Amino acid sequence: MARRDIQALLFSINTMISKPAFRLIFVTVIILSVTSTSAQNKTDEVGAYVDSVDKSKQLLGVVLASYKGKIVFEKAYGFASEELNVPSQINTRFAIASVTKPMTRVITLKLVEEGKMQLNDTIGKWVKGFPGGDKITIEMLLDHKSGLPHRITRPEEETAPYTAADMLEKAKQAVLEFEPGSKESYSSLGYSVLTGILEIISGKSYSELLDHYVFQPAGMNSSMDSRSDTIIPYRSTEYRLAPGRLIPAPPQDYSFIVGAGSVYSTAHDVYLFGDAVVKGKYGEAVKKALVDSSGRFRENGSSYSRCFVLFDTKKDYGFILVSNVLSGANDLLIRDIPKILEDQKISPPPLPHFNFIQVPVSKLQEYVGAYKFPRFTNHITMDKGKIISGDSQIFPIGEDRFFRLADYATLTFTRNSSGKIDGLKWEGLTTTFMGVRQ
Repeated sequence: MARRDIQALLFSINTMISKPAFRLIFVTVIILSVTSTSAQNKTDEVGAYVDSVDKSKQLLGVVLASYKGKIVFEKAYGFASEELNVPSQINTRFAIASVTKPMTRVITLKLVEEGKMQLNDTIGKWVKGFPGGDKITIEMLLDHKSGLPHRITRPEEETAPYTAADMLEKAKQAVLEFEPGSKESYSSLGYSVLTGILEIISGKSYSELLDHYVFQPAGMNSSMDSRSDTIIPYRSTEYRLAPGRLIPAPPQDYSFIVGAGSVYSTAHDVYLFGDAVVKGKYGEAVKKALVDSSGRFRENGSSYSRCFVLFDTKKDYGFILVSNVLSGANDLLIRDIPKILEDQKISPPPLPHFNFIQVPVSKLQEYVGAYKFPRFTNHITMDKGKIISGDSQIFPIGEDRFFRLADYATLTFTRNSSGKIDGLKWEGLTTTFMGVRQ
């Protein structure tokens, strides 16, 4: 184009945008162009970071990110089933673990809203013969202040299917760990008890309650409550990490934590759930309960799977991770993807490389015990010569120091002046906790 023609074109554009109607169109086009470019930048930045972490070969699952109200990244990694050579897809279903709990809270608050129950109702109002039931309220169950232990089942009992009524009856055997309402201690059993009560009050199964109060309002078409006697299409197989390889996770039927960690879902459905929470689709009471004062809805769940959801309403982004393996690669994403969505420049992380050392089994026995942290108790056990933290093996890296592939945490056992182990320092990727040996 000749210079004279360019000048004529610029003159024509200037003439048009001097008119109000054309000026509005011009500004709108510019805004849309900038927004589109910004979204594409986020797609590229998130993709580059996740791909760099994927080089660890310890990333399985689906990663989803939204920016300015639009999904800008959604990609599957690794295998849904390594044995069958089935890659993960964006429609693969994963156990979302404790992200089930806010769904149970939604149901509870909707039943309260309908006048069918009150938060200050006691267990005893609805369940006869429940020990301490006249002291434990619905609100205490929701807020982990009931005094009920985290779990009541033994590992060998966690492969059989249970109903909520079964777990409610089983919970009657539990010994309260503290006076109801006096402390806070994480309790999945408390949510299973609550689920049994919700079924009694409503006359519906937990699966029906989920469908009516949680899934349908959000448009979640790929989510379901689970039992081992139910076929779950596109279900992922769960694994544990060992140095340089995956090993099958022990079989579990998540109905033993019904209402606390029993839902299977996809990354996209978890996104729809979080979006419904922050946009008030479940009502203002739910939004007030689940969105904190900084405008964030954040939930984190893990069993032999992992689910993380974060919505920041003020900075207008969302981040979802679902995975069928406990891996520190997940924690790297949880730490850094939100920073990228907040416009921080994040470099690819160094991936851990450790030379694990050999420690005699007799020495490992010294660490076995329960370690009380502010909100949880970590049990260190031995299994066939391996040392286990919770459900995950830990590997010696130095004197009294171990590494967890499950979350890239470093665990250092502390000793008193007599040389006896008295505590455990837990250094994660973002936080440090001190636990006291019980």
